[in-house]
Amino acid sequence: MRGSTRHEFELHLERDAGPVHIRLGPLPWGARIAGAQVDGQAATYRVEHSGDSDWAWVVTRGGTAAQVVLQLDSHKKPAND
Repeated sequence: MRGSTRHEFELHLERDAGPVHIRLGPLPWGARIAGAQVDGQAATYRVEHSGDSDWAWVVTRGGTAAQVVLQLDSHKKPAND
């Protein structure tokens, strides 16, 4: 699910593939990230620019299922950021 202030992704695998790198986006222009969670626990993320969009990368902890949530701040970053 992708909304203006929240992106969610659920992963279901037949077997454990170890940590999985998931790209969420594209992020709305000028969005700031308030935080990321994997299975309800705080997770690190990185933002990368590709093409004309920003994308957030989050890494799962492994296992056969994961819920990834990216919370976007309602305030946009300054244009020169």
